[in-house]
Amino acid sequence: SIAPKPFNPPTGPASQGGQRMTLAQNLIASMPPIIPGGKLDPASTPLATGVTKELEAHHRRLKEDEERIRNDLKVKNERVRVALRNWDRLQREAEGFKLKSDLSDQSLRTIAGEGAGGAAF
Repeated sequence: SIAPKPFNPPTGPASQGGQRMTLAQNLIASMPPIIPGGKLDPASTPLATGVTKELEAHHRRLKEDEERIRNDLKVKNERVRVALRNWDRLQREAEGFKLKSDLSDQSLRTIAGEGAGGAAF
């Protein structure tokens, strides 16, 4: 009977290093961790933005101002949106009231005999 060969593991240079990472895996592993909310890690700001340490405080102040202004703009746009929606509603109501007024005037004229046609007999 033929005996099975015993397992002969590789002994070359590739077998010594273990599992090698691909280029993409290396790049992903070297990236800073993701912070929820889409914010940038403050520790990696100089690397990501190219802002030096001397300008970092000024840059941070500008970013805070930008965020504040964006929030103010969002609130203002919401107020404008509500006002425009209210304006449209009032305009539709005014058109409805105008139509009612025109129809009631026409009805009064018809009753008073000012209509274009009279009684058929």
